Amino acid sequence: MGDLYSPIFIIPFIIAYYFWILVLPILVAQLLVYMLTKHFGWELKKKHKWLWIILLASIWITYPWFSIVEDIEGRVVDVTGQPIEGVLVTALWEYEPIIPVTDLISRSGSNAAQAREAVTNKEGRYRIYGFTYLPSFNHKLRLLEPEVRFYHEDLRVDYRLSKFLGTTYPPNFDWGIIRESSWNGLDVVMVISDNGSLQNGYSGSLWGFVSDVLSEDNDNCMWTNIPNAIITRLKATKNSVWISEDTVKFGRRSLPRNMEKCGVDVSFFEGLDEWNIKTVQ
Repeated sequence: MGDLYSPIFIIPFIIAYYFWILVLPILVAQLLVYMLTKHFGWELKKKHKWLWIILLASIWITYPWFSIVEDIEGRVVDVTGQPIEGVLVTALWEYEPIIPVTDLISRSGSNAAQAREAVTNKEGRYRIYGFTYLPSFNHKLRLLEPEVRFYHEDLRVDYRLSKFLGTTYPPNFDWGIIRESSWNGLDVVMVISDNGSLQNGYSGSLWGFVSDVLSEDNDNCMWTNIPNAIITRLKATKNSVWISEDTVKFGRRSLPRNMEKCGVDVSFFEGLDEWNIKTVQ
């Protein structure tokens, strides 16, 4: 089987993609304008006709124009159905370009649109709060389920025992403005992890989640939504945060973050050992 990124595969895909994204909306908009002018007897000048075509095509291309993401509530239990307290639950939503301006297909995936976390209580229940996503230019919330992960020392998720959304295909996508999730209301079963490499994989995925959030630009305060995830990874990797007045850096080479602008102070890092926090002038 050939390389999926070779020209023989990618060129037809690019042609089909741009036809779906750009050409088809313009053709449909042109048909609608023609039908409306015939029905109402409008006599539009050519430039006005194309203004209407572009307007209608833009409405289609950019839909949904914003997204309202609803809360996700669920429960984490063991094989006997008993609740598990203290499980860190993370959720990552991604955005994608409406019209790709560089590479159509990226091996690194999309970027973080929003990140949330929760910790299960004594009943094993958690709640990840929703949000309203107002996309920037040429962006929209990816039409996929959020990536939801569960972390607890020496435990792993058993998807065979859990009521997992991946057991049905295709997944329950939400294509409208209101975005619900198939994760909502699910019971997730965690079992003892007897495989060290598997546990390391889950640990690595947490680091990947934190890295995705911290890789966003300096003006983004998304990182303040995931204090437990950040602290857990800093403690596990024995990395430090560097704090200078209201500026914090997660490692010397990371982007600086303004704590005052994001509404947090040093107490955000409660739970870290003293040597994890480096104060510099």
